[in-house]
Amino acid sequence: AEAREDINEDSSYWGYTDDIIFQKFLKNLHTIARKYRDSNFAVVVKIHPRSIDGTESIFEALIKKEELPANIRVSIVKDVSTQLLIEISHLILGTTSMLLIEAAIACKPYASVQIGLRRKDEFILTKIKLSKTILSSAKLLFFLKYALMKKKKSIKKFPFMLNATQNIIDIINHLLYEK
Repeated sequence: AEAREDINEDSSYWGYTDDIIFQKFLKNLHTIARKYRDSNFAVVVKIHPRSIDGTESIFEALIKKEELPANIRVSIVKDVSTQLLIEISHLILGTTSMLLIEAAIACKPYASVQIGLRRKDEFILTKIKLSKTILSSAKLLFFLKYALMKKKKSIKKFPFMLNATQNIIDIINHLLYEK
């Protein structure tokens, strides 16, 4: 999951904030972890590079409040390569993050989670019908159960590429400016 730079933004505009989404994610993961006590769950929260100071403490407080069972481990990181995180992750969640686009390019399971959304969904992969945004806590729970507990691989594995975002930017710049 990636925390956006506007973590403290008022939820009245979009209908949610990243901390609200993270809290719902933790509650759903807690539900799954209680049912699957023999499974271990590792969660890495990637803080947006431009997020405000104190963002980590907001997430740490939410983790502490949820009183997670021993089979869930949560790490909060800021200065770790997104490419590395994508490579080692089984599932990538976010709201409208570039990280989700990079996950799609790397053929990793991903989901845009915007529970409480009050506006038109602006996530580009939803707009072009490559993704469906998760809009309720119940759908998030269903998605997590399926994505985390199913052993079959439904996404074709392609070779991992470093600098996916920069590669896309270079292609776009080439198309726009070098005719």
